Parts: sequence; structure tokens; C-alpha cells
Amino acid sequence: MDWLILLHLASYGAALVIIAAFALIYAARSQFMPYHAAVIERPWHTLDAPLQFLLLALIRLLGWGWLAIACAGLVMLYQLFVLRVPLPLLVLLQAYCLLAITPIIAVTSQVKRRTNGSPPVMVGWVTMMLCWLGFLFGLLARACAQAERLMKNNLFWKTMEGLRPLPNVAQLLGWKLVKHEQRTREIFVEFDASSALTNPVGKIQGGMLTAMLDDCMGPAIYALLEQHEIALTTKMATCFLRPASPGRITGIGKLQRRCGDTCYTRGELKDSMGRTLATATARYKIIDLAPRNSVEA
Repeated sequence: MDWLILLHLASYGAALVIIAAFALIYAARSQFMPYHAAVIERPWHTLDAPLQFLLLALIRLLGWGWLAIACAGLVMLYQLFVLRVPLPLLVLLQAYCLLAITPIIAVTSQVKRRTNGSPPVMVGWVTMMLCWLGFLFGLLARACAQAERLMKNNLFWKTMEGLRPLPNVAQLLGWKLVKHEQRTREIFVEFDASSALTNPVGKIQGGMLTAMLDDCMGPAIYALLEQHEIALTTKMATCFLRPASPGRITGIGKLQRRCGDTCYTRGELKDSMGRTLATATARYKIIDLAPRNSVEA
């Protein structure tokens, strides 16, 4: 979603910068534009002083007006970024840009058709295209954000937001979420393994490491489930590579694939030095708890 917002801001920003650039060119003119001379078929120095003054005043007024339009558009664009692309403001900005650019395209196109002048019509069309691209990227960013909010309305994310208590076993293991990568379907967690989890020789008991791996792979699934779904472990294979000491243990869980109501995962535990302690693969069954409407015969 973030790259869509960046494209949205970049498209609108480029369009408004083009308007501002032309505005500054017009506002700084000391005579009319070259295509103006082609339109009236007279060079600037042949015009009377009062007419030069009037035309120059109109050109500069147009330039400052465009600059005000561009600045106001940039302020609206900043508000869009701060408020994370609200739909009313997005529609308002698009309408504002269209109202500012459409007359420019219409007038310059008429001038090009009816005179010998060559006004920058193409620049107007490019600016219009950038605005439509910005609007489209903004709509896509909103759609992705809404889908993400719906996804995060499940049991896992409610727990992460503090709306539900952390499971007792997660508290026992010292479980903490580091980050979730939706694109790769990976989750990164940390365990604060206490001495209460050790075996007689002072190392983390193997069953506790297995529980940690389950608490890596399970959340990788739960983070992506619907609100009414849960995942149950049906098979798990663990490989212990080296003994684990109490302290910080990093866990990585990855959802490798989902086939219908069955998920296949992979997990890994590492110590504070980045050495792999244990790995596991597991299979989970997705249970849909949504109520079914009974149909009477």
C-alpha cells in the first residue's frame, strides 16, 4: 500500500509542479511568449506601450493565478498524505485539478487550431494524465488500506492491539511480536525465555522450543485469517540443532502455502548470536466458526 501512496503523491505532485513551473515562467515575463507573437503575427517591439503594458499585466496575472492554484493544490495534497487519502478530499483534489487544467487545454487547443501559434497543448494533456494517475493510485491505496483493515479485524490482530489478552502459553514463553511481512507471509517474534523453561542441565527444554516454533508458525497463519477462522495444528516435525540457553530467542514463522482449509508452514528459532537452534515444519487445519443458517426442509 505504501508504494501506491507514493505513486499517488508523486503523480499529483508532478502535475502541480508543472503548473507551478509554467506559472513562474509567465509571472517573470518581460514580454509575451514566442507563440503569442505567432498568433498576432507581430513581434513584441512593434506594439504600442499601453498595449504592451496591458498584455504584460494579463500574462503576469495569469502566471500568479496559476501559481496560487498550484500552491493550493499542494496544500490539499499534503492533507491527503497526513490523513491517509480520505475519499472526500481525494475527489475534491481531483475536481480541483480538472477545473484548473481543463480550461487551459481547451483554450490552447483552440489557439493552435485557429492560428499559426504553437501553444504547449501537450503539456496540458500530460498534466491531466498525471492527475488521473494520481486519482487512480489514490483509489487503489484506499482499497488496499480497507482490505488490510478488514484482515486485521481477526483474533490475532485484536490481541496485538490489546483488545484481547495474550494467551497464557505466549506469556509463559515470553512471546512478543516484532513484525509481520504480509507480502512474504512471514512473521518475526521474540521470546524472553526464562529459567522456568529449563531442563535439569539448565538448557531450554525441547518441548518448550517446540512450543515456541508452534507460536511462530501459528501466528503466521492467524495474521492472515478471516475474523471467524481459527487454525489447529494437525502435524508438526521438529529438528533440534543446538541447545538453547535462557534469554532472548528470535523466531521466524512462514506460511508456505494454503490449499483449501489446510496450511503448510515452516519455522525457525535463533539465539542472540544468530545461530539456528531448531527448525520445524507443520500442517494446520483451518476451522470456520461462522454460524451457518439452518435450512428447514
